[in-house]
This record gives sequence, C-alpha cells and structure tokens, in this order.
Amino acid sequence: MQITLALNEHEIQLGWEALGKLVDSLPDDDESLAGLFHELAQSNIAAVRAAVATKTVITEETLGLLASDPSPEVIGALVSVRRCRLSRSVLAQIIQRNWSDVNQRIAWNVESCDQSDIVAVAETPRR
Repeated sequence: MQITLALNEHEIQLGWEALGKLVDSLPDDDESLAGLFHELAQSNIAAVRAAVATKTVITEETLGLLASDPSPEVIGALVSVRRCRLSRSVLAQIIQRNWSDVNQRIAWNVESCDQSDIVAVAETPRR
C-alpha cells in the first residue's frame, strides 16, 4: 500500500508513522470514510490498522478483518474501543489468544458490559 499526499502540484509519499497519525486524526464518526477505513484495515502496517480499529464507523466486514488481526497492537486498540460491543465469538477468539495485556483490557471494565457478555467472558477457556 502506497499513500501519497497531494497539495496543488506538490506530492509526497507518507511513511508509516505519518500515515498512522493521519488515520488517527480522521473523524471517528464520518460514515463517508467507512470504505477508506476498510482499505486501511488491510494495510501491512500494524499502527495504521490499530488506528482504524479505534474508529466508530467501520463496517462489520472491517470489524471482522480487524478481529482476526495477528497483531496485539491492533487487537488491543479494538478491545479498548469496542470491548462490550464485540460479539461473544469475537471475544472468545481474542481471549483464547492469551495475550495478557489484551485480556487485562477486557477484564478491567468487564463490569460495564451486559451480564450475558460477562458470563461469556468468564466461561471462555484460554489456551
């Protein structure tokens, strides 16, 4: 994936750090950006995918893509923003990876989730 920033006749290639910051600065709730967020969720840069994971207007398809991400950074960002809105199966998938930092994020605020989600989290076996 190559990102070019164009301003009038000037163009520059954005590096991964700049791209991550740019994605962070995009509005979280602008539904017109959902397609862009889906494209960015497929980036080979974990910081970019993590920034997308914090957006509130991502599609279910994008959410599924991010939920199966191999990076703890991305999953951590997803859990931080959507902890109680993830399906039981996604939560179980995340918990079973047994990444202690991510599982701690789930546990820290589990009391703010629905009772049925708390039970699902408690019943999820770890590997």
